[in-house]
Amino acid sequence: ASAFHGSEDGHAIERLQLNYTMCGAIGARALIDAFGPDGKDLPNLTKICLDGNSFKEDIVGELEVAFDNKLVEMEENDSDGEADDDLSDEDSDEEEEDENEEEQNGEVDALTDAMNKSLVV
Repeated sequence: ASAFHGSEDGHAIERLQLNYTMCGAIGARALIDAFGPDGKDLPNLTKICLDGNSFKEDIVGELEVAFDNKLVEMEENDSDGEADDDLSDEDSDEEEEDENEEEQNGEVDALTDAMNKSLVV
């Protein structure tokens, strides 16, 4: 992070090139958050390149507002949001696993209760 603010020897990251990295909406919003209000968290950034990352139109709009003239034109952005497809599937799978685990825990608890009742004399 200090590279974005500049080092004692005067070196700082001025250009961030993340073309074709498939960073998707999650990555775009992380970059916007890292940039901070009016770019205060990345003061030396002069250009950010994000072409070819499958951003949907609403995400492109958020990037344009956040980075303004620092954002290099995205000529080859495929707006289908494909970069986030895998993430959505994983999130859904994890939610299903959590639900199944809760259901199994409930069944185990019910079985334990039934066994305890049958052992009571």
